[in-house]
Amino acid sequence: ALLSMAQADAAIVTWDAKYYHDILRPETAIRKHGGPSPRDPNWRTLIPSPAFPAYVSGHSMFSGASAQMLATVLGSDKIAFSGASPDPHLWPARLNGVRRSWPSLSAAASENGASREYGGVHWESDNTEGLRVGAAIANVVFRRAFATKS
Repeated sequence: ALLSMAQADAAIVTWDAKYYHDILRPETAIRKHGGPSPRDPNWRTLIPSPAFPAYVSGHSMFSGASAQMLATVLGSDKIAFSGASPDPHLWPARLNGVRRSWPSLSAAASENGASREYGGVHWESDNTEGLRVGAAIANVVFRRAFATKS
């Protein structure tokens, strides 16, 4: 229940931030405005670029909230675990059978957010702020769930 509440609050904050700040995606910036190199109207991301603003990363917000809530409930962030590759029907065949391992919940959350940068659909600040705010949301949800009423 606590994890679901943190996820719900993370969703609200994510979508509020996206449309309040209205930061364009890297693909839009590179194709229309250029960057360190000249404008390239044919540049494409490695993964599909969502059709809504970049800031903040929902993946980072949700994983930051989840990692923090699980660490709080379980009493430690240092929980090593492994997971299988993504859905084999939606991802390249070369990922079938791949397993990833993480030394902690926060390491998995960080990798999840960074993957969106590597894919070309987020800026670094979308990720770092999403992780930070997601963790803060989990802390607030936990404190409020167990607050004593006077």
